[in-house]
Amino acid sequence: MAEKIDQYLKNKKFQGIVLIAKKGKILFTKGYGLADTVIYLIAQPHSETFTAVAIMQLEEKGLLNLDNPISQYFPDFPNGGSIQISHLLSKSFPS
Repeated sequence: MAEKIDQYLKNKKFQGIVLIAKKGKILFTKGYGLADTVIYLIAQPHSETFTAVAIMQLEEKGLLNLDNPISQYFPDFPNGGSIQISHLLSKSFPS
């Protein structure tokens, strides 16, 4: 499954991060595009709200903590140990 998803997204020149989980277990996660040089913030008008609601629902269920570093979920993310989930929601990154 992972190989098919990976190839499909590469063929479509997708840029972003994909995470597929089931019952709290991460099945697939990978970043695509130029994320190694720039952090892409979600730019679509409604997707920011949708993403924030989904993150808050996960926190409410105890599946994540806003104070956790993103490196807990994306170990290879550059400087992920100093960026918390709450930073992504507020677009306020540590310097």
